[in-house]
Amino acid sequence: MQRDLAASNDAWVDIWIVSLTGDEHVSETLLRQASDKERLAKIIPVKKKREFIFRRTALNYVLSQYLENYNIVSNEDEKPKLVTGNACQHIGFSLSASKNYCSIAVSSNDIGIDIEAIDTQVDITGICERFIPHFDHMLDQLSLCGADTRAYSTIWWCKLEAFTKLYGFGLDKVIHDAKRMKEFVMRKYSHERIVSTEKYVCAVSKKHEFTIDNIYKIPFERVLYAS
Repeated sequence: MQRDLAASNDAWVDIWIVSLTGDEHVSETLLRQASDKERLAKIIPVKKKREFIFRRTALNYVLSQYLENYNIVSNEDEKPKLVTGNACQHIGFSLSASKNYCSIAVSSNDIGIDIEAIDTQVDITGICERFIPHFDHMLDQLSLCGADTRAYSTIWWCKLEAFTKLYGFGLDKVIHDAKRMKEFVMRKYSHERIVSTEKYVCAVSKKHEFTIDNIYKIPFERVLYAS
């Protein structure tokens, strides 16, 4: 177990980033939860099945570092939460995946996370300009500093998706809601931290100021070894 939840009285945040090389053996036998197997049966494309197994296996590995028994359920807003049957074991979590990366945030309360693999084929700047208010003006200011436009845009998009996961709004609902988009841009109800490399950008969002206590970067083969 990575953390003694009963002894953790203060707010805390752990981030896990699991990487897949593409050569690992990924099969249905890795799934432990009956609900995961039911969801897998509804997925048709082989690639999508592999992605689902990778993400759920990574999630269950991470959660097992904190909890021995749990169920994942969704509330009215379809935001997933953990049910443990033990008031001393309340934690919040969030999951995001992009290509061969899966990021999982675990915290003492609500949290949202998003990860985006750097993809030069996607016009991420154009997407941000379309949906994020006044993003073109932000870019004008950015150009004066000579900063990387693609990296800047990827960070903002990650922050937006992490914000929607924090509150369980759903991305489509937020980008078409002027009030919520303004709240996001003004950081009225959320605070973010960024974890990035040359291969990906990851954003973490919470309702109050916070620090990240631990960042664990592990290969998927480590998860397989423990399964």
